[in-house]
Amino acid sequence: MKPVIPVICLTLLTGCSSLSYLRGQEPVLDGSSSKSPAELAQCVHDQWTHHGFTTELVTAGAGRSVLVPRTFGGYRVVLDATPTSQGSDFSLYERLPHVTSVAFENGVAFCK
Repeated sequence: MKPVIPVICLTLLTGCSSLSYLRGQEPVLDGSSSKSPAELAQCVHDQWTHHGFTTELVTAGAGRSVLVPRTFGGYRVVLDATPTSQGSDFSLYERLPHVTSVAFENGVAFCK
């Protein structure tokens, strides 16, 4: 019975950081950019990587996403960029916005 408890705890912790959970939260930052989703996502990816974060760059239909994985599964931060006629719209989601590094928001602001 004891091995079940850590598995349940791990499942509960990663469930609160799944992509669907993060995207279901209020975005920390919404905006638009004259850059295409690919250009914006690549710039943000480079900024976050420069600050020492492990990132994943993902194509999502016509848009792009930059994901910051957690050590034990799930994601800490997600940036979604979707195409518009004038560039892209973006949304930044953070698992714990009050304790997440400001480098994520600064990276997006630098790139937009």
